[in-house]
Amino acid sequence: MATSTPSESATQALLSLPLFRGLEPETRTQLLARAEFHVHESGEIITEMGAVGEALYVLVAGEIAVTRKGRLVTLTAAPNVVGLVSIIDGGARSASLAAFAATESFALSRADFDALLAASPRLNENLRLHLAAEVRTLYERQDTLMRHFDDFFESPNARLVPGPYFGELFDQYVFVMEGQVEALTGLMPPGCTTLPLLGGRYLLTFNFFPGLTTRNPSGRGKKFAYAETTPFIPCAVTPPDRSLPGAFGLFCPELYPDNYLAIALGRELYGFPKRFATTTRTASSVDLVMGGRMILRATWREQRAIEAEAFAVGCTQALLGDHPVGQLFAPVQSAIVSLVDRTVPRSYWPAMPVFVHKQIPDVVSENEVVYEIDELDEIPFRVKALCDFKVLNGAGVRFLSDDWFLGGRCLGAWRFRMSFEFGKGREWINYRQPPPPPPSLLGRLLPGWKRS
Repeated sequence: MATSTPSESATQALLSLPLFRGLEPETRTQLLARAEFHVHESGEIITEMGAVGEALYVLVAGEIAVTRKGRLVTLTAAPNVVGLVSIIDGGARSASLAAFAATESFALSRADFDALLAASPRLNENLRLHLAAEVRTLYERQDTLMRHFDDFFESPNARLVPGPYFGELFDQYVFVMEGQVEALTGLMPPGCTTLPLLGGRYLLTFNFFPGLTTRNPSGRGKKFAYAETTPFIPCAVTPPDRSLPGAFGLFCPELYPDNYLAIALGRELYGFPKRFATTTRTASSVDLVMGGRMILRATWREQRAIEAEAFAVGCTQALLGDHPVGQLFAPVQSAIVSLVDRTVPRSYWPAMPVFVHKQIPDVVSENEVVYEIDELDEIPFRVKALCDFKVLNGAGVRFLSDDWFLGGRCLGAWRFRMSFEFGKGREWINYRQPPPPPPSLLGRLLPGWKRS
C-alpha cells in the first residue's frame, strides 16, 4: 500500500459522494486534511474479515473485491463508501476487502469520522439520508419479492394463475462460449447429447425481464419483473425407440433468476432446475452472484448497432467456427432473416426448442432417490418480436469461482431485444419407463412387422 498526495480528480470524487457532498467549508478542509490517500496494487489486502472496524474507506478509482471465508462475494466499483457499518456500531468486519485491480481510496479513522460528525450538521444529515436510503432499498427489495411471489397465486387452494405466459420486450445478452466437451457431455441426461461439430461451444445468456405476465383473462394483468442468467447447450435428442435424433435444440442444465416467483413457476409448471442468484449489469458489464459468491463477470468495450442479417451470420459463425457446415449454414440463415418484412406484423417467429431435465423426487432413502417424475421435456417458446440488434465489441467472460460447472473463453457476444410466449410443454423421454427392446433383424427390415 502506497500513501501519496491525491490528484485533483481523486479529491473531487471524494467530495462528490452523497455522504460528503455540500459540507461546510471548515468541515471540508478537515476532511481533506485527515483522510489518508492510498494506492493499492491488484490483490493487495485492505482489511481482513473479523478485524475491528477502525477506518472508513472511500473508493475513488478501481474496484474492491469483497470476500467471506475465501469466497468472492461481490465487486464494489468506485466511487463508493465501504466499511461504514463497522465504524458506526464498532463491530467486527463482516468481510475481507482487497484490491481487485489497481485502486485509489481514502481511509478515514473512526476517531476522525466521529470528530467530523460532532462538528458538522451537514455530515450528520448526509449520514442519516445515506442510511435511510439503504434501509429503503432493503424494504423495497423485500416488498417486491413478497408482492411478486403472491401475485401469481389465487385462493382458495393457492391456485397458479393459468397461462399462456408472455414475456414483454426485454434485453438479452448472448455470449458464445467455448468450454470443455467433457464438462458439457457430463451435464446431459440419457438420450440427450452434445453436437460433435460444435466441440465445447455453448451459449451463456443474461436476460432482464421488465414484465412476465399471463394472457389468460383470469390473470387480470398480473406480472412481475426479474433478471436471469441462463446457459444453453446445443443438443440432439434421441428417444429410446429411435436410432436417429428426433429433435435438435438447446439443453438448459440450470437457470439463475433473482425472483422466487420465477423459481416457483418454472419448477412447478415446467420442471426448470433453478437456483436463486443475482444478475446485475452496467453500461459495459454483467455480473452473476450466487450462493454468497461471485461466479463470473462478462464485459465488453462498446455496443455497436447491426442489422439482423449481420447478427445471424456473426452468431452462427461463432457457434460453428471454421467447420464447413458453419460456412454453408451462415449465408442460409442470413437469407432467411433478410426475408422477414419488418413492416408486416407476425404472430410468432421460429424459435429453437428448449429442453430441460424435469425431476421431482418422491421417496428419499439412505441408498437412493426415487423420482415421481423423471423426464426430458421440451418447452415450446414462441418468439413474438426481435429487434435492436447490437454486437458487443471486445467481449470477454472472466470466471471468478472455480467450482461452477461451466467455464471457457468467449468467442463473441451480442445484445438484442425480444418478447416471447410459452405454454404447455411436451414430454420427449420418460426415464422412469424402461426403454423398449431393440428390434429384431426382421423388424429393422420391415418396421411394421410384429412378432405374433
